[in-house]
Amino acid sequence: TYRVPVLILADGALGQMMEPVDFDLIKKREVPEKDWAACGHGGKRKKNIITSLFLTPHPRDNKEYKTRKKSMKKHYVLASKSPRRSEILQNLGIPFEVVTAETDERSDVTDPEALVELLSRRKGEAVAALLRERGELTEDTVILSSDTVVALDGRILGKPHDRADAEQMLRALSGRRHRVISGICLISGGRIALSHEVTEVEFDEIPEASLSRYLDSDEPYDKAGAYAIQGRASAWIRGIHGCYFNVVGLPVHRLNRLHGEIFGENLL
Repeated sequence: TYRVPVLILADGALGQMMEPVDFDLIKKREVPEKDWAACGHGGKRKKNIITSLFLTPHPRDNKEYKTRKKSMKKHYVLASKSPRRSEILQNLGIPFEVVTAETDERSDVTDPEALVELLSRRKGEAVAALLRERGELTEDTVILSSDTVVALDGRILGKPHDRADAEQMLRALSGRRHRVISGICLISGGRIALSHEVTEVEFDEIPEASLSRYLDSDEPYDKAGAYAIQGRASAWIRGIHGCYFNVVGLPVHRLNRLHGEIFGENLL
């Protein structure tokens, strides 16, 4: 058994980081009075609970650690320039790189669920072809691609072309419910897995002055449906039914389920 102290948090104070550690192995322990001085609590006469990171047993003998290290061998590639999708993956603690390739997004498909899966696959396959050409496509490469649209009254609303287009979309959404559909595609080792997620969103009536100010901002112009649920438009959203992250642009729960289907293990 090896007990290697790497970080001490005592009463909110950050101790010395001696080496990196897998944060899934955090354990709480009560510090005996004899150890208070070592923890920077020399003369205090009270019970102190600290959080200490100890690798016990040694990582090479820890099944959870080895399983996680095995999973982390995958090289994740996000086939999207979207800063929102990057932020979602970053918040999940998943290491990845962004690689994009020119993709033809024109299609005669009118079913939104089929369309987002088709475009997600095109984006992923374009990046796979680019990495193959560079000699950078390996068995460990996992390419993640996604596409999001808004659907209302049988119409598919993508990103607006200009201010007039954005205004038309927002006026159509005002005071009504619509659907946000995101497709996701995972490509790895010759395998391709596709899925999609649907979320219902309900808008309040958008006041004219608010609409004008919103159109003056940069927010509507690179978003499906001309709005960002995580931005200023959140003030108009009465509620949603379904996955919030799907509306942002990457349905995390659906992605995790798809990852499990193709790899036999969760994304995290």
